[in-house]
Order: sequence, then structure tokens, then C-alpha cells
Amino acid sequence: MKDTMNNDEDVNSKVVSSNDAKTANLSIRQVTSVRSGPLPTPKEFAEYEKVCPGAADRIISLTERQSKHRQEIEVIEVKTAARDSLLGLVFAFVFCMTSICGAIYLISNNHTITGTILGGVGLTTVVTAFIQGKTQTK
Repeated sequence: MKDTMNNDEDVNSKVVSSNDAKTANLSIRQVTSVRSGPLPTPKEFAEYEKVCPGAADRIISLTERQSKHRQEIEVIEVKTAARDSLLGLVFAFVFCMTSICGAIYLISNNHTITGTILGGVGLTTVVTAFIQGKTQTK
């Protein structure tokens, strides 16, 4: 959390004029405050409490619940990604073994060209999927 405002002066502009009525100096000061985070500043908490007693506790509990919810969703996402990866490996293995067994069966029954094509296509598909999967994760 960053707070770049050093003091609470509410100075938008200040006009300083000289003795000469035709000459006037204008000085403008802009104050910008940047803050990042789910909770308000302590000063804002105090203002919330003045307006609505107990508001600070509710804001903190809301932030805690939201943080817990976000963490639970992240855990679910990680588990789902692991499950999808495992299912992908299982299905690729089943597909590859089916292609190889089909190719062996066809070749042994004098369908060498068809068996070779089936085995080659099956293996090529699985190898291509693994290569593309590795390049996409990088």
C-alpha cells in the first residue's frame, strides 16, 4: 500500500499578487494520492466509523471473506488443471495403444499398407500433441 500524500493540506491553488496591479503570479500545486490494496487507509476507517459505527469491522470481515473465497477458487483451479493434464495423458495412452494394436492386427492379417498408415497416424498424432503441449506451457 502506497500513500504519496505527506500532509492533509487542502491546497488546490494559491494566488500571490504583487504590488503592481497588472502583474500577478499564479502558483498551482496538485497533490495526488495513490494507494493499492483491499482495505481503506486508517484515516478512511476512522471516517467510516464516525458515519456508521461498526463499519470498520464489517469492512475487514468482508475483505477476509473475499480473500478466503479467492484462495479457495485458486485451489480448485490448480486441482482442475492437474486432473485435466492426467486425463489428457490417459486418453493419449489409450489412443496410442488402440492405434498400435489395430495396426498390428491389420499387418498380421495381410493389410500391411492400412496397418502401417493406422500405426503411423496414431503415433504421429500423439507425438504432435505432446510437442505442442510442451511448447504451449513455456
